[in-house]
Amino acid sequence: MLLGANEGLKFLYSSIHKLRADLKLKKLEIDKTLEKVAKEYAISLNANKILTHTLFGTTPMQRIKKYDQYFYKIREILASGLDVEDVTNAWLKSPEHKRALLNKDTSKIGGYVLKTQNNKNIFVVLFGEKL
Repeated sequence: MLLGANEGLKFLYSSIHKLRADLKLKKLEIDKTLEKVAKEYAISLNANKILTHTLFGTTPMQRIKKYDQYFYKIREILASGLDVEDVTNAWLKSPEHKRALLNKDTSKIGGYVLKTQNNKNIFVVLFGEKL
């Protein structure tokens, strides 16, 4: 199924919300700052043709604090080359990604799905908690 950028992100949020609801975990609030940081980072990852949590030596927390000093807990999950319909299940197969998806210590989520020139998806999802 081919989805546009906005539809892809909506589908991703929906699948994460459904997963968490099925497990009786709280629904995460979509946060505009986390979305902005996720979008910027997805664009940078694509421009540099790499998938890493520390591009240019920055951490997810440093990237977020650039816009909002009140975040104190951050989790980040990345993926590339998968279809939006498959990425959540792929993350669940990785213990570290699964912990991020099912975390109980954040209340906010922000993500971005970037479709590259080669028609591949880059996913950046941030989970956060503010003071």
